[in-house]
Amino acid sequence: AAEGTDVTRGAVRSGLLTALPVLECAAGGDGSLTAVTFAHAAQQNTLSLMPQWFQETTLADGLSVAAQSMGMLGCDDAAILLYEESLQLDPSQGLVSNNLAWLLLQRDGPTDRAEKLAMFAFDQDPQAAHVLDTLGWLRFKQGRAEESLALLVEAAGQAAEPSPEIFDHLGDAFL
Repeated sequence: AAEGTDVTRGAVRSGLLTALPVLECAAGGDGSLTAVTFAHAAQQNTLSLMPQWFQETTLADGLSVAAQSMGMLGCDDAAILLYEESLQLDPSQGLVSNNLAWLLLQRDGPTDRAEKLAMFAFDQDPQAAHVLDTLGWLRFKQGRAEESLALLVEAAGQAAEPSPEIFDHLGDAFL
């Protein structure tokens, strides 16, 4: 797929770029092939992803999308690498900060880095259910039960649809 991006164009190239993080994850990769391939495509002004293959995307956004794909498949270390690179390119991304905070929290526990990222995301969008959930779960892991409960209750109330994950965290915090 990575090699094919140099010899294809349009929708086929975008399809290969979109599939690359999934394939790299399945092959046990660390995210670096996706990062290099996306950077190369961005230098050529041809980084676009499906379904909007006709619309160029920034490298920061492309890396974030790839990280999300890898994280959903359980390739957390690869997703962390790609989220970190995305934030280096555009440190103003609250959603990327939140997603990276979540992965770091799951992997390393409630570290200062995870807290800093979660707080940045909260400052960017204090009403977003996923941001409130991340910060609430971080507070729970820190042993700050009262603050955790308030954040998780608010997250449940802000969710557009009932979220099993938020309710699971809320249940754990109530115990």
